[in-house]
Amino acid sequence: MSEKLYLRFHGRIIDSLGIQMYQSPVAAVAELIANTWDADANMVNITLPETVASDSSTIAVADDGIGMTFEECQDFYLSVGRNRRFEDGSSTTSQGRPVLGRKGIGKFAAFGIAGTLEISTVSRANGEKTVFELDLEKLRGEEFVSTTHMEIKVREHLLPRSERRSNHGTTITLRNLKLKRTPNAEEFARSMARRFLLIQAADQFSIRVNDEPIPDENELAGVQFDFPRDYSENERP
Repeated sequence: MSEKLYLRFHGRIIDSLGIQMYQSPVAAVAELIANTWDADANMVNITLPETVASDSSTIAVADDGIGMTFEECQDFYLSVGRNRRFEDGSSTTSQGRPVLGRKGIGKFAAFGIAGTLEISTVSRANGEKTVFELDLEKLRGEEFVSTTHMEIKVREHLLPRSERRSNHGTTITLRNLKLKRTPNAEEFARSMARRFLLIQAADQFSIRVNDEPIPDENELAGVQFDFPRDYSENERP
């Protein structure tokens, strides 16, 4: 396989991004869900493990968003700190949603609870499929800053194919979990509801946990939403 991907900053800089703030599965996965919103997904499903005692236990976040081409994996996903609003000149997605991501670093939040991330994505634009892996220990290395790019392992790359476009979306699988206890699916779903109930109601956006919709009981209707300070009035969801 001749195609290669590169991290544009040395992996040790990930340690300075505050991944220690995401040592709970709710906080880490919430960042990934925000990215699915920005990818214009209509549905995202979080699959939790039955136990974290096994080395093969995983957490998967799968969406039906626009996905990424191989080039977009390089230019967007692997460009640490990319500010989408500044570079694209727009504060909304192609579907008109206010962009939630602001600093381009939320994708690494999962390293707070996992040692390895596998990203599998199919582009809605051309049906190109790319699967690559990020291993935290390999990314860290010994130097804090490097003048060279760090090569990222590409597990699979399928050239554009129109028949594959209908399967567009991205799945991020968290492996080598660092959790001390197995997440309770019901508690996890309620925590996600408290974070995303208003977002879910704002557009055609459905969040599921183990294929079950997150709760929307009346008791959650009083949730308060704090908008980040750098949102302007017309950007608020």
